Amino acid sequence: MLQDIFNQDAFNALSLTAAINKGEFLPSQLGDVFTAIPVNTKTIVVEEIGDTLSLVQSAPRGGIPGNRAEEKRTVRSFEVPHLPLEDRLNADEIEGVRAFGSETQMELITQKVQRKAARLRRDVELTWENLRLGAIKGTILDADGSTLYNLFTEFGVSQESEVDFDLDNASPASGALRKKIAQTVRLVCKNLKGAAPGYRLRALCGEAFWDDLIAHSEVRETYLNWQAAQDLRGGSAYGRLSFGGIDWEEYRGTDDG
Repeated sequence: MLQDIFNQDAFNALSLTAAINKGEFLPSQLGDVFTAIPVNTKTIVVEEIGDTLSLVQSAPRGGIPGNRAEEKRTVRSFEVPHLPLEDRLNADEIEGVRAFGSETQMELITQKVQRKAARLRRDVELTWENLRLGAIKGTILDADGSTLYNLFTEFGVSQESEVDFDLDNASPASGALRKKIAQTVRLVCKNLKGAAPGYRLRALCGEAFWDDLIAHSEVRETYLNWQAAQDLRGGSAYGRLSFGGIDWEEYRGTDDG
């Protein structure tokens, strides 16, 4: 029982009927995209070996054959970012403090330590997700918004121009969206070369893009007479669907955007 000695008789009591632990949503959608590889060094090295295909020029029998170009190897080093985080437990945080969600039990050191450790863990996991998201976008950002690594610069590739799928067009031409998606898939295939055989594209969508996508006439017509039409009839926020050879999904970030 909770005593309120300032506003009423000390012998009366208030009952604790509910305890609410208000926490923020922790994004982790990209956890299945990356594979964690523990290292015990401050620097990691990525080695790349590249090869090219070329046609063989014909020559007279007994003549001098052409020479095959040597394969190219490139080594790049990356410094592993240091992500320090700490907390402390002061005596006044537990001395005479009632335990959360309890009417009579006092705060215990173990409980307080566990909650602090859980908060530290969530902050680190959020940081990992931010780094993973940056790796997918090509620019890995630090917590303050500064750039840790620009992967386009590091690997010597040019960033492709942004694709406008024209989803907000009220009267789109028939097949225009599928044509634009097909062009995008071909572009990705050419950039991947032979690095990922048997792959399937996965697209992360923002809120506005996702809402326009599932409302697009081509998408709705595709699903209309298909068993998966229930995906569009049901709750669509933060959902997934396959269309045009791409698995589309709305990405849910932190509650504050």
